[in-house]
Amino acid sequence: MYRHITSILLSALFIFTLTTFTGCEDPADSIDFTVLESTIADAQNLFDTTVEGTMPGQYPADARTALDAAISAAETVRNTENVTQAEVDAAVTNLLTAIDTYNALVVGQVMAENLMLYLPFSGNANDESGNGFNGTPKAGHIDFGAGDPPSLTADRFGNANSAYYFEKGGNIEIPYSATLNPEAAMSVSFWCNREAGEKLKTVIMAMNRHNGYMFTVQNDKLYSSLKCIEGGEFVYNDALGSEEIPVGEWAHFVVTYTSGNMKLYKNGQLSDSFDQMNGTLAPIDNIALTIGSDLPTSVYTEEAGPFYVGYGGYFTGAIDEVRFYNIELSGADVTAIYDMERP
Repeated sequence: MYRHITSILLSALFIFTLTTFTGCEDPADSIDFTVLESTIADAQNLFDTTVEGTMPGQYPADARTALDAAISAAETVRNTENVTQAEVDAAVTNLLTAIDTYNALVVGQVMAENLMLYLPFSGNANDESGNGFNGTPKAGHIDFGAGDPPSLTADRFGNANSAYYFEKGGNIEIPYSATLNPEAAMSVSFWCNREAGEKLKTVIMAMNRHNGYMFTVQNDKLYSSLKCIEGGEFVYNDALGSEEIPVGEWAHFVVTYTSGNMKLYKNGQLSDSFDQMNGTLAPIDNIALTIGSDLPTSVYTEEAGPFYVGYGGYFTGAIDEVRFYNIELSGADVTAIYDMERP
């Protein structure tokens, strides 16, 4: 009897020992969280290094909210007790899908394939179109007051060092390229915040002034002048817009041209259409595109002639987000740019 009870106790002890140390491992010890943890880290880094907004390279607010929620859901799985490997793997799949969805919603450029010049003026005058047409701030001509090179200032959002301020002839030069002197069509988009009281004509930007194309302020409105060729003869396609360029506030303008039509837009809406504009854009000599004046400072002359400084002018105020396209943008394109860039 005693031996029988002892045998039963020894057998039970053996079974308990076997079960405890070899047959009932903690399930958490067999779950592999490596991929999930790595994916969470990647998603969090993506979220932390991108920003909400409507500008190129930024992300819509609802997209960021969705990615943040997906990260939280994955972290919940990682921190849940008694989770299964299948649940962990599903969390990885869901988070990877959220990352792909987020990346697909990044704000892109409007008509990127036709964007030849893009100067966002975010801390410098570099071209962000990918074409390398970087601008250089230059001091103004002595006859204009020898203004300092344009200086960085706050943009329409109030962001510091995100637009350029121009005065006394200071300008930004973009080296000449035939790319910025197309034949068939062009569109120029820009924001400006002008000051009143200029003594000389107000020139927003130009490439070889009257012998190329030029955009100025005349009677407080946008005046566009383009030298073209029609039937072997030079013609000037000039147009005065109907909408005022306000003083002391930001406004967005776009000028589009193709043979047969010039259009002016203000704040995303068509303001004027001129259908008596004919000819292809005239070729321009090797003269830099200038923003803030009608010629590069070094090109002006004191003698009467095509570069006479006395015929020149400059802009006083701030300019931002300069875009140059080699096509005629559609009304929908212009509205898209305005919606993307407006405060």
